[in-house]
Amino acid sequence: LAAGGLVYWYLGQTLGAGTPASPGPGAFPRFLGLAIAAAGLGCAARAWLARDGESVAWAEPRAVAAAAALLLAALAFETLGFVATLASFLAFQFWLLSPLGPWRAGLAGLGATGALWLIFDFALNIGLPDGPWGF
Repeated sequence: LAAGGLVYWYLGQTLGAGTPASPGPGAFPRFLGLAIAAAGLGCAARAWLARDGESVAWAEPRAVAAAAALLLAALAFETLGFVATLASFLAFQFWLLSPLGPWRAGLAGLGATGALWLIFDFALNIGLPDGPWGF
């Protein structure tokens, strides 16, 4: 988890961070990557301190799929744009990690993406990457 967060932070370096007064599209991926890395380090420290002898599965399939989707989203963000990348990513995560079926997960992904787009584009005035379709 920590390594994945650092990779996400590193990939976010390709996007402009902007300034504190006017954050750019790379500000959120950088922050999220560091938060994921910190959470991973915290989980590792907690597990190491507990050392109760139980084994931990390193490659639980849903966790691997979720991490792979995060990496693909980081790679596709600038090419496919904010809306297409985030809607696809969130729909997949909702389907993978929640009891929602594929249709509800897709609608939840679209709804969450729309809300985030309004927040970033209008409330925060952060320019988000447009995809080949103009959004």
